[in-house]
Amino acid sequence: VFEELFLFSLSISLARGALAQGSAPVLNGANLDAFYQALPFAFLHMLFSGSQAINSAFMVIYFQARAQQGTDIGDAGIVLMIWGVAIFLCRPLVGRLYDRAGLVPAAAICMSCSALYMVLLGLTPNAWVSYLGTLVFGGFGGCSASVLQAAAYAAAPLSKKGAANSTNLMGGDIGAAIGGVVCGWSVTAFVVPGQPALGYQISYVLCALPLAVAIVFCVALRKSRLLRPAPVTDVS
Repeated sequence: VFEELFLFSLSISLARGALAQGSAPVLNGANLDAFYQALPFAFLHMLFSGSQAINSAFMVIYFQARAQQGTDIGDAGIVLMIWGVAIFLCRPLVGRLYDRAGLVPAAAICMSCSALYMVLLGLTPNAWVSYLGTLVFGGFGGCSASVLQAAAYAAAPLSKKGAANSTNLMGGDIGAAIGGVVCGWSVTAFVVPGQPALGYQISYVLCALPLAVAIVFCVALRKSRLLRPAPVTDVS
């Protein structure tokens, strides 16, 4: 299953990259420039998506394992519903934050919230704490991809914004592929007899690590020219 998830995500990534080039040759100079300009944001997106892969791959199974310890498996559906609503409500706030403060503050806040969300889901067995944590931290954390998409779009010239945006999204696809495999290995590596949820709990906590790396890398970009928007008058 993990290998199939990896191949599926990788195929989406390659198709996305091919479609983004339009009628221009894939390896021409302009497309390569857009690729390099978006590469740091693609790397950040890869780290973010890698950490989020555990939600799409294992959340329902994790809550099923928690149900064997006295919780309700239906909590998974409620958490996912709250997560979607929270992201919807937070997107306008995060967009405004990005427009006013730029990438570093917006991404640092969103990814910090995402890391706290991962740790909270891993450590707490209480359903109401999971609901509240999802509402407070999950919404802002889920907006990290939007911030990175905006940054990649702003860094490229007008004629190559599609290629830059696609490069950024390819990073997310690769992160989802790798994250699904790594999380699957982690879940099975920490299995303890009589504690079916322990492997998932440890894996959720470990998913905060790539987000910490992403925050440090993002702060390191503060003085980079990549954070300066490309001229909007470029239509070549």
